[in-house]
Amino acid sequence: MAAVSSPRKASVQRIDSMGNFLWGDNGVVLKDTLTGFVFFDIAEDDNHGAIVLWSEDGGEEIFLQRVGSDGTQLWQPEGVPLPKAGFLMSDGEGGVIIVLSELIEDSVRTFKQSVQKFDSSGMAKWDNEGTLYQVRQNDPGGFRDYISDLRGGIILAWDEFNFQSSWDIVMQQVNRDGKLGVLITSVHESPSTVLPQEYSLLQNYPNPFNPETTIIFTLKKSGFVSVKIYDLQGREVITLANKELPAGNHRVAWNGHDKTGKQVASGIYFYRLSVNGFRAVRKLAVIR
Repeated sequence: MAAVSSPRKASVQRIDSMGNFLWGDNGVVLKDTLTGFVFFDIAEDDNHGAIVLWSEDGGEEIFLQRVGSDGTQLWQPEGVPLPKAGFLMSDGEGGVIIVLSELIEDSVRTFKQSVQKFDSSGMAKWDNEGTLYQVRQNDPGGFRDYISDLRGGIILAWDEFNFQSSWDIVMQQVNRDGKLGVLITSVHESPSTVLPQEYSLLQNYPNPFNPETTIIFTLKKSGFVSVKIYDLQGREVITLANKELPAGNHRVAWNGHDKTGKQVASGIYFYRLSVNGFRAVRKLAVIR
């Protein structure tokens, strides 16, 4: 399955094992007057179809649509409207779970992480706001990932700084009814002399983001580090790091501003790590 966007429309295409287009030459058009495209994600619907999320108008309007195996749009004609964008995961039951992140600009900058489930008919299942599984103040935490619990729910894992010069790695389950499971495990990681065995650049979090995101990378050896943001045309937006750093785990934050201090527009950007001949690039999304 492939999701495609252009300045005018958003579409999705099903491609078989031989590379043949199954949904016509142009795919299934989800929106033919797309404006200000900034984000796209896609997940299987467990019946040879797909569930697609897209946003438009600078990220102000976000929609979710299910496309059946024959290319038919199964939910509302314009898709199901959403309050905010997130990442999709199949729930194994014909629906989808959305992993969401929200920053509340209060006195302590509260970061809220939640999940919401839509069933195979496009109905939200876990209350109006979804299920809240983490709240952080001043720090969004670091890298996180998630998998299905194979029972219609989700298992999430993330690392977070506990403000005592150490890190915790935490896992949490949300079951198919949207209820928090027991805390599966919490691993306390104290500062250690054990160094990373490789260079790596992790996915930023939150992503998509507004107004701030964190980029984490590891260095197996000390070196002169460069971390830069680029737009889709390959133009440098801002340099986040340009200095000598020791081996170990590091993080830098980006507040969505360019090198002149101006907010960048909603859209897709790339961030690149360069150190000791190692280079890695990942994609991120800004939503205003």
